[in-house]
Amino acid sequence: MSRLTIFEGPDGSGKTTAAKTYAGHCDARYVHLGTLSGVTENALGRIYLESMLPALLGYQDVVLDRSWMSEWVYGASMRDGNVRLNDVDGRMLDRLAWRCETLVVFCEPPLKKTEQVFRTTKQYVDNLSTHRAIYRTYRDERLTSLPNITWDYTQHPDDPFLTFMSEVRILRSEPHPTNVQSVGNLEAPFLVVGESFAKHNDFGSFYRYPFVSFKPGSSAYWLTEQLDKYQAAGHHNFDEANFLWINADDHVEELIDR
Repeated sequence: MSRLTIFEGPDGSGKTTAAKTYAGHCDARYVHLGTLSGVTENALGRIYLESMLPALLGYQDVVLDRSWMSEWVYGASMRDGNVRLNDVDGRMLDRLAWRCETLVVFCEPPLKKTEQVFRTTKQYVDNLSTHRAIYRTYRDERLTSLPNITWDYTQHPDDPFLTFMSEVRILRSEPHPTNVQSVGNLEAPFLVVGESFAKHNDFGSFYRYPFVSFKPGSSAYWLTEQLDKYQAAGHHNFDEANFLWINADDHVEELIDR
């Protein structure tokens, strides 16, 4: 599989500069995922899936400038708590991203530095108090099960982001073999095996992966809801990082051998 690098952080954190620099350096497909204001919650999961497709299919590295994680941060702070993407959809997107050689970079310079940038440039956020709330959410909340690091560009004035990224490459998730349609953590303690794919529907992509469905009521959706409920109740074994997913009609033996 190809590398998937996701950059997250509040306005003024150096996120876009780092993402563009890194994408240019490794000849990756740079994808800026903004507000997606014209997309309803019914299609958000599919849109985010398709943004990762070059990496999921193994033919090009992808750099995402924002991802599904920002939906929870900005929804809570700017849409009166109306988060368009629920925890189940987000969990399945994490499940997909585990398939690639993935790393999430949370850009987190000091708050005062982001406020300075906020005051001097036009940003999506419309006031300073909201900016501060977004900063705190990025800093304090656990937004993903994926391997992640924090990046503070103010600590490296003479040594840019590229050197830093080469040093942390070992932290990326283990990529899946391209000939197997598996998802999840390849080094997870639990393997979940389904039967086969269901028929295509309006909520899915043409490219399909096991136990990934954004259609409420589907078996994959129901199972993911249960796992999320157990994890929310404090059962940490149900974290998405603990699962590897595949269908029985795929190369299960090859995956187990790895």
